[in-house]
Amino acid sequence: MAFLHGKLKMTHTDLKPENILLESLSAPRPADFPREDAWREAQKPPKGRIPQYMRPATSHIRLIDFGNATYENEHHSSIINTRQYRGPEVILSLGWTELSDVWSMGCIFMELYTGELLFGTHENLEHLALMEQILEALPVGMLSSVSSKEREKYVKQHHSGQPRLNWPEGAESTSSSRHVRSQKRLRDMPATDKHASFAAFVGYCLTLDPKKRPSAAEALRHDFFYEKFND
Repeated sequence: MAFLHGKLKMTHTDLKPENILLESLSAPRPADFPREDAWREAQKPPKGRIPQYMRPATSHIRLIDFGNATYENEHHSSIINTRQYRGPEVILSLGWTELSDVWSMGCIFMELYTGELLFGTHENLEHLALMEQILEALPVGMLSSVSSKEREKYVKQHHSGQPRLNWPEGAESTSSSRHVRSQKRLRDMPATDKHASFAAFVGYCLTLDPKKRPSAAEALRHDFFYEKFND
């Protein structure tokens, strides 16, 4: 991504696990199941014996599907990304840059860690509410910048005069509201305190304000990459 953004000035626009392939054709190798106890505890109902856990022969990957990739100086479509990997600036129609790819990768990293979608939704307002529940409140500056059309859909005026997300008032159903409330904060998702730096790195990629979100090159300098893990 640092190469795509820095050298080619290109945004992939559709990063998701299906578009990330393992480079090696070698057979996967048996390995210990990391965080197996935490995984078993999360199963409802508990599952029986699991097959042998396997790891790829190498962690080298390749990105594929550049059909919607966009150069910096090309027309930018209003909607990009598969829903669950779409950044807040895209949903709010505030325009986007290559930093939308960084958001997508943050979603993918945590999904690969937990085995579940980080933002499991199919509706825009619920999606934004999940972002606030898992990360933090949407910046006032972003909400203030949305068009009148988007404001009607997503924004409510707080009694202080500041705009805020129209939630939970705008929830489509009580089940939608419950779904949002049930989500853990990002910082609480690691299975062990040893992985706190990973959650911090994901949170860095998932900076809500794209003006403050790191570039791919900046993300590579995060402290997480200088730590060693045995699992």
